[in-house]
Formats: sequence, C-alpha cells, structure tokens
Amino acid sequence: MGNFPVVAVVALAMLVSQAFAAWDGSSKVPIRVSRNDSLFYEITSPEELIGYLATLTSAPGEAHAYLKNDIVFGSDTASLSPVFRAQKSNVPYLNSVFDGQGHTIYGYYSSKGVFETIGSEGVVKNLNLANSKIGADTVYTIGGLANANLGQIENVEVRNTQVFSSYHTGGIVGFVNSQSKLASVRNARMVGGSVNCWLGQWLPRECLQFFDGDGGTVE
Repeated sequence: MGNFPVVAVVALAMLVSQAFAAWDGSSKVPIRVSRNDSLFYEITSPEELIGYLATLTSAPGEAHAYLKNDIVFGSDTASLSPVFRAQKSNVPYLNSVFDGQGHTIYGYYSSKGVFETIGSEGVVKNLNLANSKIGADTVYTIGGLANANLGQIENVEVRNTQVFSSYHTGGIVGFVNSQSKLASVRNARMVGGSVNCWLGQWLPRECLQFFDGDGGTVE
C-alpha cells in the first residue's frame, strides 16, 4: 500500500509522455488484419499513417485500411506537427477503402492533402481532419483530404484547417473529375479554417473547387 502513490505517479508520467509525443518524421508500415473477409492495414499512430501512405499501391483492393484511434501529429490535438511533410508527385491512386471509423487526424502539416488522388475504385469515409495546415505556393491543385477525386468521399469533416495552393483549392478536395461517373462527395463539410489560392494575389474562397454533392456544405 505504501508504494501505491509512487507507482501511480510513474504510470501517469508514462501515459503523459506517450500522449504528447509529437511526430518525429519517422514512418512504420502498420500490421494487416483480417476484416470482413479482406485484409486491412490497422493504423494506430502518425508513423503508421505515413508508412501506409508511403507504401500505397494503385492496385484495387490492395490497400484497405482503417484508423483504430485518433492520429495526433502535434504535441497535442491543438498543435501542428513539428515536422513538415513535403510530398512527392506521381503518388499512386487510392483504389481501396480507407475507413476513419469516425476518428480524427490532428495537426497534419504537409505540402499536399492526406491523399494525392482517390481513384475510381477508392473510398474515403468516416474521417475527420482538424487543426492542420496543408499546402504550398508551388502546388497547383490541393484539397484537405484529397488533391483530386475520381472515387467516393463520404461522411467527412475538415475543421480549423488552413488549405492553400497556387490554383485549384478545396477544403475537402481540390478537384473532382467531372468525367468520372463514380466521383462523388456526400455528407462532407468544412468548418472554420481558411481556403486560399494565389492568382496574382491571395483570394480567399473565390477559387474554391469544392464538389457540392449530396449534403456537401462549406461553412
């Protein structure tokens, strides 16, 4: 009994250090688990999310994934990641299901959206993005969750996030291919934050490319 307070303090200190460990720029490929007769990457940390995105393949059904919990890139849910993620071009399309399960990605700080392009067989759903900063003056098309969409986006929200680029810019998605009959954005919204593009001057929202599908709103 006499040792209980000391043990409790040590345990609490360990929990606090884990909860507020900001992303250090490293990556780790998450494990794959069987779910609904398919294999899914189970993502539990910023390192695993980056590791998953780095190994993304355009092959249909090969990169199903879900978030097991919230993903916090900063020292807390209100802070940006201390590491800026400069993404490369020619990233494979997402042609699988990515299910956020209602969880939130916090503090994502990157030159591009979480996904480069959602392919015609790709689905991003039940996902939130908050307190993040996404964009670069040299990027032509950008969106908070996806730079371009040929597939399906549903039940998503972007909150208190700054999104900017040199032209096509959207809080949820930067560009939707109107020639793709499968492209859709449903029940998606942006709350707070800002959307800006550079056309000789910064133009808030005037260059917004947001596909307003069933229930889609921008606030």
